[in-house]
Amino acid sequence: MTDALDPGLYQRFIAMNFAAHSVLEPLLDGHAGLDATIGANPRTVLLPALAADMQQMGLRPATPIPFPVGPVGLPEAAGIAYVLDGSRLGARFIHRDFVARGLARRWPGISSAYLEAAALADSFRDRMIDLSAAIRGAPHRVRALAAANAAFALFEAAITRVSPPSEYGNVPS
Repeated sequence: MTDALDPGLYQRFIAMNFAAHSVLEPLLDGHAGLDATIGANPRTVLLPALAADMQQMGLRPATPIPFPVGPVGLPEAAGIAYVLDGSRLGARFIHRDFVARGLARRWPGISSAYLEAAALADSFRDRMIDLSAAIRGAPHRVRALAAANAAFALFEAAITRVSPPSEYGNVPS
């Protein structure tokens, strides 16, 4: 994506992440069990940064994707949080490459609020330790795994719902 001559793939990446985060993050917002479990290690909320990127680049949101797992108890919240944190860590690596290649200069009008927010240090390791300690027993692990798999599938579905890179063209300056 960062080797591309134009920002089309990057724009598709942002639109895909916006589609997935706009479904998954609200499932965790104010989740009492999750908030109590991770306590001093709050999760990173990236939806506002993705919304800013979408607006700045004039990207259209994909049609909403329903999340097939519910209700979302602590095991499901842990599975979803795991996937969102993993995605954030991937975005952190992309941000390093984005900066190293000077893509903000090569692609005028591009917005990188999501990558910048994802690159900020947070307490991922401590949060995973807290969640691992709380998700005990096979039934809870099965529920967490099912929610994580559904979250991964939602990201896969999101990429099929966003326009191909050729439809993005140039970003507004």
